[in-house]
Amino acid sequence: TGLFEKACFVDYVGFQGIDAVGMAVTTLQERLGQNFPNAEAVTHYLTDLPAPLPFTPQPLLLILDNLEAIKPEPLSELLTMGQIWTETGNCRLILTTRDVTLNHPGYPREGSWEHLLMALKGLYREDALAYCKELYELPPVSEFPLPSRDELLKLMGLLDYHPLSIQGLAYELKYRSAWQLGERL
Repeated sequence: TGLFEKACFVDYVGFQGIDAVGMAVTTLQERLGQNFPNAEAVTHYLTDLPAPLPFTPQPLLLILDNLEAIKPEPLSELLTMGQIWTETGNCRLILTTRDVTLNHPGYPREGSWEHLLMALKGLYREDALAYCKELYELPPVSEFPLPSRDELLKLMGLLDYHPLSIQGLAYELKYRSAWQLGERL
């Protein structure tokens, strides 16, 4: 849509380290083709970007994904640095986490127009159905036939149509019947 000149996605799903800021800096360095020896260099880079006019799109969107994988102290450091980066005026954040209580003063849950909390729902039923069918057709070959539309919708409803859960469901449907999976779910 042209809202951002650049975007960077940092996925913490498998993160087991203690330097969450360092991982963001490294990913930004790779994606932006810059040399960032530390977080302050990122701040300097963002500060030196051409300042946007009021109410115009910002140049960088930084998506920090799966923050629930980060331990409290490194998460607090990352959130503080994210706050500093957004205060440059040239960066906006999207934070994804299952834990909506970030426990950071810079990210209040209510009463702020700077930070908005949005609960994301699962896919629409028809989209979830199409997604599951596409995943089911991928290798390996299934030992069981694809369940009926109604059976699939019932199973996916138990998962609230969550995309990552549907991915697991499609795989499991290759080795278990819909009835077996329904019992387990």
